Amino acid sequence: MKHIVFSGQLANGKDVLADMVWGILNTSNGPIWKRTAFAGAVKDIYCHAFDVDRAFVERWKRDPSPPPGFLMTVRKSLQFIGDGFRTIQGEVWINLALRGDHLILSDGRYINEAKATKKLGGANILVWRP
Repeated sequence: MKHIVFSGQLANGKDVLADMVWGILNTSNGPIWKRTAFAGAVKDIYCHAFDVDRAFVERWKRDPSPPPGFLMTVRKSLQFIGDGFRTIQGEVWINLALRGDHLILSDGRYINEAKATKKLGGANILVWRP
């Protein structure tokens, strides 16, 4: 298996589960698995453009107000970057995120991400809790 993608709604435990699976897989004698995300490159662009670090993004991404000096919330900004790039090339984030083998991604959201994962021999796991 090349990739494992966890999908589901916000705050349903995708990251927690992905971290657990990553820890289990990397304690065996098999290949080394890497934790990554479809949104990783989006966050990298945001950080580079606005000279902030990932801690800033993670701190502000669920805050309903924009950070000081910004006109848009971090969450809306990340969506804006993501959607904007997808209008240029529809699968840009998929192509970037699924480069390489043995990847664990915790932020599956779109059907085309699931289809690409399956096409490349990966597994899609839906995380849901009431």
